[in-house]
Amino acid sequence: MAKIKQIETIKGYQGKSDSYKIHLVDGKVGYLDTSASDTIREGDDITYSVTKTGTGKNGPWEQWACKLTTGAALPQQELSEETSRPIANTVYDQMKCDLRVAVIKTLGVVAANGKIEPKEMVEYFNEFYPAVDLSIDVLRK
Repeated sequence: MAKIKQIETIKGYQGKSDSYKIHLVDGKVGYLDTSASDTIREGDDITYSVTKTGTGKNGPWEQWACKLTTGAALPQQELSEETSRPIANTVYDQMKCDLRVAVIKTLGVVAANGKIEPKEMVEYFNEFYPAVDLSIDVLRK
């Protein structure tokens, strides 16, 4: 299994893309015929087999057939403070989410029973959820 670091499009006849130059994280480089493999992206884990070899003006080369091993890659992005928080905080965030859902469900029942207008649900939710979040923040400390 190998991870794709970079993919370069190689223009062929009449400027059409007919192959890719694949750079793997381990430093290996190969070429991929666009019609011979799964759709791959930078960051994907792949297995590959050599389908053809040769020597060109830049030295020896390999042509590969690639298959994804883990499905499509997620877009690469830098971790923000929000996504790199300790796991312990995510438990409290999940509790906040669960309680917000409960508030929404309760407001839905109240609106369905005619006690408030459906359009008022947003106003009530915006009043209740800060108190819900505060109660979870108190538990966190």
